[in-house]
Amino acid sequence: MMPPVEAAETLPASSGSISAPRWLIGMDTFVGAIVEFIAALLVMVEILVLLAGVASRYLFRSPLIWSDELASLLFLWLAMLGAVVAFRRGEHMRMTAVVGNSRPSVRAFLDVFAIVAGLAFLLLIAWFAFEFAAGEVIVTTPALGISNAWRASALPVGCGLMIVIGLLRLARTAGWRPVLASVVVVAVASGALIALQPVFDAL
Repeated sequence: MMPPVEAAETLPASSGSISAPRWLIGMDTFVGAIVEFIAALLVMVEILVLLAGVASRYLFRSPLIWSDELASLLFLWLAMLGAVVAFRRGEHMRMTAVVGNSRPSVRAFLDVFAIVAGLAFLLLIAWFAFEFAAGEVIVTTPALGISNAWRASALPVGCGLMIVIGLLRLARTAGWRPVLASVVVVAVASGALIALQPVFDAL
């Protein structure tokens, strides 16, 4: 969770950021706090569900048929919310050798480029995640007897939250030039991959 600030926050120089308005920092902090609180709550519930399932099966010899199903549902939500927290903190796995040895100006561009590339990927899969969750509405889970959309909706919700956080990060960058340059590079690379898709399919 980010520390409180009084009026504005200055991000590290390597991120190419300047002082951000208080409402922007507050929105980022609010979204992060809500996601982290829900994730922590789900961890506690997951532990209790797994403990109840193990105890009922091996101690009382009367297994809870719904415990494994509920645990897998909670685990998917934990995975997506954990991805949101990691995305907000910049803690996803990445190669930092090139970035760490670059000049500050190049490092600033690469930091912005990483956000833009991540947003491009999230925007690409967000609609498919939503379609998948919508298609699972009619599917009923065997043990709990609830719609499988409760499980599948973790995907579009997680993607949506990461898109919001990525946009907030871009709004706090120092100017439009690195953002525009990153968008152009990502658009060109995406267009090249789409154009080469028939070649990949033929291999």
